[in-house]
Order: sequence, then structure tokens, then C-alpha cells
Amino acid sequence: MHRAEELGRTLHAMSGSVDRGALARLEEKIAATKRQSDSTERDRQIGLLERQRQTLTDLLTRGQLVADQLESCVLAMQNVRFDLLRLRSAGVAAALDDLTRATQQARALSRDVDHAIAAAGEVKAALGEQRGA
Repeated sequence: MHRAEELGRTLHAMSGSVDRGALARLEEKIAATKRQSDSTERDRQIGLLERQRQTLTDLLTRGQLVADQLESCVLAMQNVRFDLLRLRSAGVAAALDDLTRATQQARALSRDVDHAIAAAGEVKAALGEQRGA
């Protein structure tokens, strides 16, 4: 949950500082500057504009990456929510009650088996005494 909040804040901060139309305007400026006559000033401006374009492209790419991560976090939280709803609808409490009952029945059965073994031992001992007598 904390990660999703952090990603949301980051995405909000990034989207507020990036103008989506800026990339197209930079492309137009680069094209217009390239149409100018050759000069060192023109080459310097083209270099500067291309670096700005690369920086803006990187920023837009990072923004998309953050948006994708946020979407992934939201989907993970929704999956957890649906799993919890499914567990609730499946009756986890009822399943735990059934498990408790089954455990109690297994213990009772184990005691019955112990009693039967003890009784069989007593019968065997009694029969052994009668044969010996």
C-alpha cells in the first residue's frame, strides 16, 4: 500500500512538470533550426535542442514506467482484495470450525483405539491366565 502511495505521488509530481506537447514543439524547433544556414551557432542550438529532446524523452519514459508500476500495484491490491473476499465467501470460519471438529473427532477416535488395544490386551491376558489354570 505504501509503495502505491509513493508511486502515485511520484507520478503526480512528474506529470505536473511535463508538457506532453513539448516533445512535438522541440521536434519542430530542431527541424526549423536545421533548415537555417550552416554556422557554429546553428550547430550549437541543434545540439542543445537534441539534448533537451533526449532529456524530455527520458522523462516521459520514466513517467510511463512509474505509471505501469502504479498500475501493477493497484492490480496486486485488487487481487489481494478479491482473494480475501473469496476466502470470506468460502466460509473460512466454517472451514476452521470443520477443522476443529475433525481434530476433536480424530482425538476421540485415537482414545477409542487406545481403549480397544488396552481391552484386547486385558482379554489376551485373561485368556492366558485361564489356559494356564
